[in-house]
Amino acid sequence: LQFLLCVCRTLVIVPLQLSATCSVFASMCHSALLQRLCCLVLVVTVRAAGFGAKQETLAMGVKAVNKWLESNQLDCGWEDGTFMMGLAALQQATNDSGLYQAMFNYGEHFKWDLCLNLHGGGWNPDNQVCAAVYADLYSISSNRNSTWIAATVKQLDAEVSAADSANRWSWVDALFMAMSIYARIGAVTGKRKYFEKMHDNFVYSALNGHALWSSADALFYRDPPKGKLDGVFWSRGNGWAAAAMVQALKFAPANDPNTETYRMVYRQHMAKLVQLQGGDGCWRTSLTDPGYYQVPETTGTALFTYSMAFGVDTGLLDPATYLPAVEKAWGCLATVSLHADGSVGSCQPGGGRPAPNFDSPS
Repeated sequence: LQFLLCVCRTLVIVPLQLSATCSVFASMCHSALLQRLCCLVLVVTVRAAGFGAKQETLAMGVKAVNKWLESNQLDCGWEDGTFMMGLAALQQATNDSGLYQAMFNYGEHFKWDLCLNLHGGGWNPDNQVCAAVYADLYSISSNRNSTWIAATVKQLDAEVSAADSANRWSWVDALFMAMSIYARIGAVTGKRKYFEKMHDNFVYSALNGHALWSSADALFYRDPPKGKLDGVFWSRGNGWAAAAMVQALKFAPANDPNTETYRMVYRQHMAKLVQLQGGDGCWRTSLTDPGYYQVPETTGTALFTYSMAFGVDTGLLDPATYLPAVEKAWGCLATVSLHADGSVGSCQPGGGRPAPNFDSPS
């Protein structure tokens, strides 16, 4: 076991006008040992009342991200791949040329390829999420180049043809990592086969084969529950699953019949999560045993805020029920999670089950 002592840095809260977006980045952590791990980097897209219209905050967000990039070297793993998704969302909200260049530089640095040097190579969903920024850049560029997405398309085509590719989505994090790519590549190519494969893999991973979704609890297991104790539901793991469904719904074509599967699970999931929210607005690392570690946990809370706000914004969720929960969660992220020195705390380190976070007593 590696005990990673991370300091979460940079939470950029980006409120926009009611008709625009509101982005949260809970940014990078650096290990005190020899490797780096991200607590979480997340973009929250919110079109909801109460967050104000502050273009100066957008500018501060861009400045903070650029400052962070000046002194940190990105890699192609899931941590920085997720960070780049957030950076791309901020770029699209601001049309900032510097962030556009950062997206391009990232792709160039990794030769527009998946993270092949890590365990599992291109078949490991954790090693695919770096390609989300390639697809995002491709979608917004007037001078787009097909080489930006060629390696990703090649990998997904191999998976579409493989009978057993759903077996590779065997832990809940994989839903977000893989579906972020399938949804984007489906959108930028206009080919339904990617949406079809994404749906088939989701059904196998969540509902049938691996059975990560517990319909009785309306929550996701981190790993297949067979042979394991029931009732252990990890906050960040459920956050990954919620955000995965958002990716599928956000990028799916309007006439895609498979979105009903995501809507059904998503609504049940959100209904359960709103019941489990803490009084301070944050969720705990163990969703069904909040006394296990009683302090607020940022990474799961950020993912739930993102996912719930998407539902309010798109009409999938009733604002009367869910907007207060979003605002309450936002308040916890902006006060409890965000520290006076600008760092972000209450982040659970890398793992696969409820555990103490950085602000917990040892």
